[in-house]
Amino acid sequence: MPHLTLGLLALAASAVARLSTSESATHMHITSPRLVVAINKSYGVVDTLVLDGIDLLGPTTFTAPTPGESSTPGFTVNGTDPATAISGVGPYLDCHCIPDGSGAWTPGTGGAEYEAFAGSDARGTAFVGVRMQERWPYSGQVLSQTWVLRNGETGVHTWTGVEYPVDNLGPTRDVLQELRVLFRPSTRLWTHMLPAEGWVVPLPRPESVAGGKRVQDASFDLSGFPDDPYVRANGPYFSKYIFATPASAQSIYGLYTPGSPGAPTAPATTNSTASPNDAFAALLLRASSTSYGGPHRTDLTTDGILYDYLVSNHFGAHPPALTPGYSRVFGPAYWHFSHAPAGTVPDVFYAEARRAARAAREQGMYDAVAKRKLVPGYVAPGSTGTFRGRVKVPRHGGDVMLILSAPGLDVQRNADAPGAFQYWSPVGTDGSVRIKDVVPAKYRVTVQARGVWGEFVDDAVEVKAGNGTGVWTGEWVEEQAGEEVWRVGTPDGSAGEFRHGDVPVGHPAAAAAGPNLAGWNASAPTLGMAEYRNFWASYNFPTDFPFGVRFLIGKSTERRDWNYVHWASWPGASDEGGQVSVWSVLWDGKEGAADKMARRATLTIQLAGAKTANGNLHSDTGRKWGDVPLAVGVNGKEVGVWVIPHDTSSSCAIRSGISCYTIRHQIRFPAALLRPGRNELTLKLPAAAAANETADLPGQVYVQYDALRLEIG
Repeated sequence: MPHLTLGLLALAASAVARLSTSESATHMHITSPRLVVAINKSYGVVDTLVLDGIDLLGPTTFTAPTPGESSTPGFTVNGTDPATAISGVGPYLDCHCIPDGSGAWTPGTGGAEYEAFAGSDARGTAFVGVRMQERWPYSGQVLSQTWVLRNGETGVHTWTGVEYPVDNLGPTRDVLQELRVLFRPSTRLWTHMLPAEGWVVPLPRPESVAGGKRVQDASFDLSGFPDDPYVRANGPYFSKYIFATPASAQSIYGLYTPGSPGAPTAPATTNSTASPNDAFAALLLRASSTSYGGPHRTDLTTDGILYDYLVSNHFGAHPPALTPGYSRVFGPAYWHFSHAPAGTVPDVFYAEARRAARAAREQGMYDAVAKRKLVPGYVAPGSTGTFRGRVKVPRHGGDVMLILSAPGLDVQRNADAPGAFQYWSPVGTDGSVRIKDVVPAKYRVTVQARGVWGEFVDDAVEVKAGNGTGVWTGEWVEEQAGEEVWRVGTPDGSAGEFRHGDVPVGHPAAAAAGPNLAGWNASAPTLGMAEYRNFWASYNFPTDFPFGVRFLIGKSTERRDWNYVHWASWPGASDEGGQVSVWSVLWDGKEGAADKMARRATLTIQLAGAKTANGNLHSDTGRKWGDVPLAVGVNGKEVGVWVIPHDTSSSCAIRSGISCYTIRHQIRFPAALLRPGRNELTLKLPAAAAANETADLPGQVYVQYDALRLEIG
């Protein structure tokens, strides 16, 4: 497909102060007073996005992927990658969801149907939109994408639909492995990433990435370009995984340029009312309620591309099965585009985007879309209810969160009830919580808190439409198996408190722990990126722990003496004495503390993630080490083996993760095995355990501890 056509540029330049839709032989057009959107009917992608005369996408190239083959074969920064045939487009939809080839499909390339519509909300504010729908001819499954512009806004509201009907045409893929909407610009207008609020990262220059050393899947060593703005700010490693964040922190993120009074960075069209030297932002406000996995599900945000991952198995997330009758509408998401005078900070754009999204919801546009069935299957706010609750949490609990999800299921596995919704909210200091716009249904309430072992669960909760739901109450009594002997870590679902965890690169605490990034100057300026986000091999485990991990209670410190990953093996390192695969916790027991034969000891192990040979796959692949044993010994005697199952595996640390699919287990043994004086508990992974992943990633098996506790009772 050629670059932006003269006809579309003319349309962008001559946009009048009204909302409209129109259709040409090649495109569906949606025009607002300030924003022009054109959807290419042959490819199903937005290939024109012009704000106040400024092209936000850049030159467009798009070769329709062969059905079943990946639509993103390369890795791009502002669309620059000789291996990819896609740039200068978006927002557009693709998936990993069909039985053919690799499973990838970009709908719109095989005879999609398009429908334009117009309407108004409860206050009379007009909106216009286009809905695209395409059926996969061999299985009968349907993907749809809807784009809506509302008068007075400079953004696009999107909905995505997936259906595998009962009267299908044939078999399809077992699971909806990946579903995403992408904004993939090629213009150099965008200079910075906004992976999360408070985090601003310069984009690397495309030529630096092109000349960098590829170290694994979508990951590059840019140390040969020390003057690159990204390298100066963030260190030498660049990867899309570095900027992944949990869903609870994904309320808004995007791309940004602070603007400059210097030379233009992007071409302006005729009649432009903006300057190419302005500050610009492209922001995404996600709809979390229609996704899966709960608030701690981690996924990609931006790397120069802006991602809305509706479904994936990244970081161990569980995708839904594609069984006959599956039907789901995801959204609405809101893509906000704006500009302001040079130097405008991201917070200004964040506030502007939130105001627009809130107005669309509160003023009835979403209700109007649902009432007219412009997005079939969408449940609008006007048909929802409000959950009100009050929970008493153990006094030492912090960052308390309440989650509503499918009853009877761990929230991380709510994709097993693919029609269910999910919601969450922080709990106030008085224990109160209120969640609006909840689809009426029965839910599981889960309460989690930093510093409290386990979680509180109540499956008997129903939310009714309107104000018919009473106030739910609950009291969380922390689990206890006796007198605590010791603990390592803080129970919070994360390995962040350990060495190379969530401390910022170059922070004094990181420097005190020992060697920092291999081959990099730890005093280089940074914007506070946490150490765990770096490429995993930049921290040499045998150098950090030449004698292995031997943690002495009362003397060792978690930040220095406990690694954020327990590797089963390390490339090129000897494990003859268990220096890698066997970790030890040592402590001095008191006389009579075990009460000899009459008492029982309980070891609680909580993992922030565990990678078996399955990687991110959760079906039984039959691979050796798909299930991985973690053996526990006390004073030279094995007291239990926890076989970590394949369906809890998560490719976490090697994809810059610190909290993925969390699991826990307890091992009980006679307290008589403990003794006065020095005691030793060992944690052993099989040193030979490894398997290659489908992506270009290392095969190591490992676990990442959240916290451990030994009790006697």
